[in-house]
Amino acid sequence: FNLVMAFSVVVGAALGSVGSAVVAPTGMNSAALHMFDQATYSTARCLDGSPFGAYIRPSPLNASVSSKSSFLVVLNGGGLCTHKSDCTSRAKTDLGTSTVWKPTFDLSTVAFMEYDARNPFRDWNQIFVPYCTGDMHSGQRTTNSTETFGLYFSGYNNVRATVDYLTANYGLNHTGNTLVWAGGSAGGVGVFSSVDRVAASLPDVRVVGAPVGGFPPEVHWSTIHNATAPEEDLRTPAFAVNNALYDAVLPPTCAAALGPDKAFMCGVPHLAYPYLKTPSFIMESITDVVVLCGFEGMPCKPIAKALLNPEVWGEFTAYGRNATKMFEATAMKSARDGLFAASCLLHTGFTLDGPIIKGVNAIQALWNWLHDNSTKTPTDHKFLDECRDDKFFPPCGSHCPLTP
Repeated sequence: FNLVMAFSVVVGAALGSVGSAVVAPTGMNSAALHMFDQATYSTARCLDGSPFGAYIRPSPLNASVSSKSSFLVVLNGGGLCTHKSDCTSRAKTDLGTSTVWKPTFDLSTVAFMEYDARNPFRDWNQIFVPYCTGDMHSGQRTTNSTETFGLYFSGYNNVRATVDYLTANYGLNHTGNTLVWAGGSAGGVGVFSSVDRVAASLPDVRVVGAPVGGFPPEVHWSTIHNATAPEEDLRTPAFAVNNALYDAVLPPTCAAALGPDKAFMCGVPHLAYPYLKTPSFIMESITDVVVLCGFEGMPCKPIAKALLNPEVWGEFTAYGRNATKMFEATAMKSARDGLFAASCLLHTGFTLDGPIIKGVNAIQALWNWLHDNSTKTPTDHKFLDECRDDKFFPPCGSHCPLTP
């Protein structure tokens, strides 16, 4: 990831990226860790079996009634693991055990949660859900075994525990409340697999999805010179094996439509999308540098060499074209859903400063979509960068952030 960040910083600096300098009131960007009682939430665990919890900052006392009845839940990202060596190593880090979690989380690191006058979500109840299961928040394992390398893939169990905890302690399920079910990277993938089930469990709450960096086009391994096979396989056929390892939850309508032999494909967001019942606003990079470098194996180092490599330019353009076609075949056809797709070397780093499309950032675009009660058409709330001559390197986006 450090390599990917450096790659993005170098290109972003050359293209004139910007950064935020707004200071928040003391304490408003801090969310406290709430560990869940093991007797009550017995199946909520990290990979190593340690108990689960979430970071929560309630709506400020002086917030409006609307803000106090609104919840923003963000599922954290952090890749995945499917092999014993990778998963056992992960189980010793904050992506696999709660024993090393810090007591507070800095909300300013997530633009939607940042207490900033430009962020319309700033006064909502803010919940940051850690990621410690390596299963893209989809696992339903309640025991460990040799099949699971002695570990617990309990990501969806943790999702359910979070919803139940917020209901029991913060009144999430009250009639008329609003829940934006968001997530980044692996958390974005987790939004697609869980949002319909979360919505069904809260019938009196308005629930919408807001995945960030979790809606890539079909993943293909790079074949250019010096490309390397990724450690983890995110191509569609691999989901059959990965889902079996996790006992992964799947979008129910999709699984029923595809049947038992093909239901594993519902773990792939762009294949599950046509079956989702819950409205969603999708935020995605047209040239996702993390997917390209990390999950397609495109050679990204040394950085200077990669930036001057025409084969790498071609990979960015091919990915951008594939992503654009996928958006046009899915979200762009929907009058219900929104899309913000920027041409930046980006993954989940959408900020209040950029990218900018049609004069707005992704956070404001999400807010506008959420509060538009008019009858919509498929062209409404669609933000898609279009690059000259259909070439996506260098990126053509405006105000691209330095951090992917």
